[in-house]
Amino acid sequence: MSPRGGHLKDEGSKLQVVTAGAIAGLVSRFVVAPLDVVKIRLQLQPYSLSDPLAPLREAPAYRGTVHTIKHILKHEGITGLWKGNVPAELMYVCYSAVQFTAYRSTTVFLQTALPGNRRLPDSAETFVAGAVSGAAATSATYPLDLLRTRFAAQGRQRVYSSLRGALRDIRRDEGVRGFFRGLAPALGQIVPFMGIFFASRYVYSDIPVYTSAVRALRAIYATEGLRGLYKGLPISLIKAAPASTVTLWTYERSLKLMMSWDENEGEASL
Repeated sequence: MSPRGGHLKDEGSKLQVVTAGAIAGLVSRFVVAPLDVVKIRLQLQPYSLSDPLAPLREAPAYRGTVHTIKHILKHEGITGLWKGNVPAELMYVCYSAVQFTAYRSTTVFLQTALPGNRRLPDSAETFVAGAVSGAAATSATYPLDLLRTRFAAQGRQRVYSSLRGALRDIRRDEGVRGFFRGLAPALGQIVPFMGIFFASRYVYSDIPVYTSAVRALRAIYATEGLRGLYKGLPISLIKAAPASTVTLWTYERSLKLMMSWDENEGEASL
């Protein structure tokens, strides 16, 4: 760890940072994939305040986390819990690699650009680096996130039969902008979250179509009420802890292992 308190700043080479980040993303995604599928199914199931029994008359009807898991296992098999995992694995590998690289580069930049008394406090420096890394990683991998979400939302009736077909259909029907649909609210969520996440770690060592985020909020609130804006929240909270823990644990262990290999090779060559 670095002498200034042990954050993930200046340890390892750039290649080691990228590799460790990619491994962390790969492992983390595989562990939490079922929870992610459940969350997406719950989020994308419409619910009407005027006709609350409507979802029960239309299959599939997901009534809570446990029921959703049972429903998927019954009708789609255990592999249904990993639907969309191919683009998701690519996304998490790329996301983590970009995130940790951007985090390291940002902290190094802040340390050199603001030397001496002008230097930001450690917590502020970590917050800025976390926010920048989250924005960079989200923007770079958003098309994969969109593909992952659409595949995970598919039940027995498939819209996209393959990853290649999905790419072709989205490009044809929605254009290039279609791959970045919903990026603005995603950045609005991830920038403060990742800033606070890294700063906290340092301190404590029929799916509706919406044309904009504002219209989506209005439509969901009008038809489903305030509770509609928090669909899938319990499973999201359950997923967040293991996902973050697995990511950081795997990253640190992978990085230390690669650094240890380099040290052993250096000693052997002497």
